[in-house]
Amino acid sequence: MKRQAYGTWKSPLGEADVFKRTEVLNFLRGGVNGLFFIKSFAEESGRQAVMYRHNSGQISRITPPTIDVSSRVHEYGLAPYQVNENILVFCDKASNSVIKQSIRFNNEVCVGDKRITLVSDSQLRYGDFVIDMRFNRLICVREDHRATDPNCSDSAKVINSLVAIDLDTGGTGEILFQGSDFVSSPSLSADGQTLVWQTWSHPNMPWDNTQILVADFDPAG
Repeated sequence: MKRQAYGTWKSPLGEADVFKRTEVLNFLRGGVNGLFFIKSFAEESGRQAVMYRHNSGQISRITPPTIDVSSRVHEYGLAPYQVNENILVFCDKASNSVIKQSIRFNNEVCVGDKRITLVSDSQLRYGDFVIDMRFNRLICVREDHRATDPNCSDSAKVINSLVAIDLDTGGTGEILFQGSDFVSSPSLSADGQTLVWQTWSHPNMPWDNTQILVADFDPAG
């Protein structure tokens, strides 16, 4: 045994050894006979994927290894996916694209099938998805950077909105609500008639002061 000053001793463990088995689980959602969640893969440089765990314990990966399921809204990100019995919607971090993927259940495995891109714009970020089957649309938070200089972003020109995207035709989104600096956490009532969401504005942070807003839909949505 040899005595050395703190920090000067040589360890057989390097950074790669410490972090190569680090996996993070997040954004759990109950589903058909099981649980959906996001898992990060250390061996894929932290890339995230949508996973499904059947009640039996069988785990399957739904999104492909080429896609990093992550949202960049508010920089730290919002929930990057949503799912129902046959549709998975998620955002790809690299392209800011919002992608709809059909899913099916093969015994205890959830399989991802055809994918279509609903919207892809490097200056638009999306997250906190709600699938609204009554109006065949995706309700979500949109962070719009189109009025900012790509080389010198001005946060005062970034616009947060609550938008609706058609699940068949896509598009950048029809604005449902706008008027606060930040929007998050939209949630739809069980009967699909009412939407609730959270807002806050500068100089507040969400732990300082927020509002919960509620709105009923008219027949046109």
